[in-house]
Amino acid sequence: MEDIKRRFANDIAAKLAGAAESDAKSEMIEELAENLAGRYGDMVAAGTPAEEAYARAMDQLGDADELTAYLNSLEPEGAARTEGASQPDMDAFFQTIGDIGRAAGDIAREAAGAVGDFLRSDSFRGSVRDAVREGKKAAREARNFVKGVAGSAWDNATVHINKGADGSAWESATVHVHVDGDGNRSDSDEQMSFPSQGLLRLDVETTGDVDLYLDGDPDSPVRVAGNMSRLDVAVTEDGVLTVRPLFTASNQFFTFRGASSQDVSLTVPARAWESIRVFTGGGDVDMGDELEVGRLAVSTASGDIDCRVRSCQQAEFRTTSGDVHMEGNAAQLSAVTASGDVELTGLMGQADIKTVSGDVQLSGSVWKARVKSVSGDIRLESMTLPAEMELSSTSGDIEVRIPDSGPFKVRASSTSGTVDLRPFAKWSWSGTADPHAPAPQYSLTSISGDVSLDKY
Repeated sequence: MEDIKRRFANDIAAKLAGAAESDAKSEMIEELAENLAGRYGDMVAAGTPAEEAYARAMDQLGDADELTAYLNSLEPEGAARTEGASQPDMDAFFQTIGDIGRAAGDIAREAAGAVGDFLRSDSFRGSVRDAVREGKKAAREARNFVKGVAGSAWDNATVHINKGADGSAWESATVHVHVDGDGNRSDSDEQMSFPSQGLLRLDVETTGDVDLYLDGDPDSPVRVAGNMSRLDVAVTEDGVLTVRPLFTASNQFFTFRGASSQDVSLTVPARAWESIRVFTGGGDVDMGDELEVGRLAVSTASGDIDCRVRSCQQAEFRTTSGDVHMEGNAAQLSAVTASGDVELTGLMGQADIKTVSGDVQLSGSVWKARVKSVSGDIRLESMTLPAEMELSSTSGDIEVRIPDSGPFKVRASSTSGTVDLRPFAKWSWSGTADPHAPAPQYSLTSISGDVSLDKY
């Protein structure tokens, strides 16, 4: 295997001849050779002839020009170049980052003041929520600014192409080509269109942000925008449009260093879809239009999830540190986060929510709700009387607001917090709910948080 790895290293070095010799180049060649040798070994073990496996592995190296450009953008020590007219204005960069940092500090101080002044009030909760949103906005501005600085040396050009042998299977695609100061061209963002007839489901996996838009024409094509040199977009025979990252060796090299995230934007016709699945390693997911979908499944590690649905039979959301925000109507939905907040608004059949430290807020009309958190607060406001509620938080507060429209039984408890059910004192309530009673059964429990039940 060492001989094969050495052969890969020699061939990779030849493809990177345009880059000056450096420690960074040697480390890159070593890593890429190790990657391709592993692919070669897998193919040989699966029965592929050795020379064919070697050729196929080299084809999976990826974009050698991009690797060369990356190496040439580094000093021998690995620091980014700053000289030259085509380089970004780093003084302006650090000045802007400093301004953003100071603004974030002001926001934090404002939030801290709000804690002292409005610890138990609705005003406090609103102030903190606004401060968090402003902080996220500042973070997005910082990210966009960094992207802008990194790309400030590039101009844009547009080229129109047709895909397919006869052009009938594809709409015209727009390819955005970057032109650097030396006149070299490099394909980057592309937009490709697919006929939507026969498409039933969308299945997207990537490492960056995902945006989904609706086209009012129900017969419009599905348009996919992103860096197509790093994405594999296909349509299966059973009507599924799939988007996947192309994990060439070069793509893995950049992705593992956080130097590459594949943002994807989709525009689909406004009609009913059987299912939409989106998975991203760390990007935000934004579905700003009103979707009509049977099953919606969205998962991200650290990004936020924001969507609106006209109707959905089953919605599933998962994120580690990002927030979940949904507006619309869902017969059955679930959300799981670690530190992210969950905010759901609309007509909800059955809602199952779990968080560790994130707050949960449900508003609109809720039929059944099961919410569990360790340290997050839970707030539920329903314009209709729920048929079932089971809300629990170890150290967070629980606040419920429901209409005065019928009897129910509730079990409410807190070990060290307060329990307030006075607005419903005219109704009998039992410390132990009767599972055979016809009235709705509610359970509101906390260890150290406060529990309150109010009415409209």
